[in-house]
Amino acid sequence: MIHRLGTELEQAFHKGNAKSIKLLVRFLAELANANVILPAALLSLFDSMLNIVVESKDEASVAQRRSDFFVYVILMTLPYAGHELADRNPE
Repeated sequence: MIHRLGTELEQAFHKGNAKSIKLLVRFLAELANANVILPAALLSLFDSMLNIVVESKDEASVAQRRSDFFVYVILMTLPYAGHELADRNPE
């Protein structure tokens, strides 16, 4: 199931399906809360999304909108998993 979730998230990134990306990342946060995936896996996803933001700074306005969206998704997801992440992975 987790493998399929990763595949679905990757396809949503490639297609630019914003709604699917938001819901899948939120679902991953809930899986971290339920101890199905490690909190480090969710933090790794956040880190990857932020690295895309940093790498795309020199590109056109499309990249800026994508970067803004990734930051929005991360900030939107933190209320769902922030407390658990802070308790289990303080660094």
